[in-house]
Amino acid sequence: MSESIYASIINNYISESVQSVSAINSGHINTSFIVEADDRYVLQRLDQDIFGVHLTRIENNYLRYRQACLEAYPNQDEWVCPEWLKNTDGEFFSTDDEGGIWRMYRYIPGDEYSADPGYDEMRKIGVGLGRLHRILSSCAKESYSAVLPHLFDLNYYFKEYLKQ
Repeated sequence: MSESIYASIINNYISESVQSVSAINSGHINTSFIVEADDRYVLQRLDQDIFGVHLTRIENNYLRYRQACLEAYPNQDEWVCPEWLKNTDGEFFSTDDEGGIWRMYRYIPGDEYSADPGYDEMRKIGVGLGRLHRILSSCAKESYSAVLPHLFDLNYYFKEYLKQ
């Protein structure tokens, strides 16, 4: 995909001058890029085969999580809530000429930890996990919808394997 296509998608979300677009190589399902402009952003192409028919569910889950996040941490000093950007049509998702599905959100800087974290690193991870649990526990389970049922449910897949 050419730089002009990235520019077209990016300009659908922001009007800032873009200095660079670079791939994030750690994704296994979606293709993600860091966009350097006046601010930093993540541009993400969703796997169309997996998520294409689930965009309404993805958006619903994002909006519910964001609401719970802002209620739990309204001043954003203790926890930064993800902020997806809306495109010029007022939508979270854009489609390119090839049918690719894109979204863009503000980059959230984070701490990097070693593969063998020490006490201080483990404590920070625990605090973050506790904050996430606080947010998620305040969410009404029925307001969310499974995007891909059993996505990380290894017990389900093991039982299905045993049936074979």
